[in-house]
Amino acid sequence: MALRALSIRQPWAREFCRLASRIREANSKTLTTTQERIVKDFKSRGRYTVSREKYDRVIEENQRLRAALEGPFQQRVGKWVEKCLGDESAMDGTERNHRFLEEALELVQACGCSAFEAHQLVEYVFARTIGERAQEVGGVMVTLAALCNAQKIDMAGAGEAELSRVWTRMDEIRAKQAAKPKHSPLPGSAS
Repeated sequence: MALRALSIRQPWAREFCRLASRIREANSKTLTTTQERIVKDFKSRGRYTVSREKYDRVIEENQRLRAALEGPFQQRVGKWVEKCLGDESAMDGTERNHRFLEEALELVQACGCSAFEAHQLVEYVFARTIGERAQEVGGVMVTLAALCNAQKIDMAGAGEAELSRVWTRMDEIRAKQAAKPKHSPLPGSAS
């Protein structure tokens, strides 16, 4: 397998290091071990020797880093969902409802909410008049920020870290999506 020495003088290599530095400043846990090693080698020796396969992977990681840093968070998440699952799934309101509810339940479960309490709240909410979407989104954002404060979680940092993480798991997420029936509230499981 042929090895290739990549120079920091190459524009993509400089951009990779610049983007990696910006991500590290935002949240040190979002760079992969490979990315950290590449940045260290580039900074110390000005080059990084890799196989063609690794070279292609580094180029792909560079594109992911760039996509993860451009634009507001909601827009960057939209880009990821479209790239990972396609336009149809990205704009499928039923699918997005189910995935949001799943993640919200996982969060409150991790923070100590019981299934019994969650079921009581489901009954309470669905017995009330349907709310206005934009106002309910505002309520979700305010209560999520308050929950994060109470749990001592950096809400923005956690979001950035998760977005960086899911960019590296697209194949697994696609397999899970393909394994479940369309419009099922229950997520699929990758075999």
